[in-house]
Amino acid sequence: KVNPIIVIDFTKDLTLDILGPVGDVVSEWVIKGAYVKTATFGEYDWSADAAVNLDITIAMDYCILNF
Repeated sequence: KVNPIIVIDFTKDLTLDILGPVGDVVSEWVIKGAYVKTATFGEYDWSADAAVNLDITIAMDYCILNF
């Protein structure tokens, strides 16, 4: 009996908007086949209201520059 191979596609397409100094979109990249390569979530402290740093490295198949 042969076991079937299950393929799970965990990639997504992302849109990255580059903003100008007044908040207008000056450039747009479409990132095809993106996935999280590494993620670091910092230290959580439920007793404090401080922000937590989140560092993410995204890998992808290719990118398209729209404008």
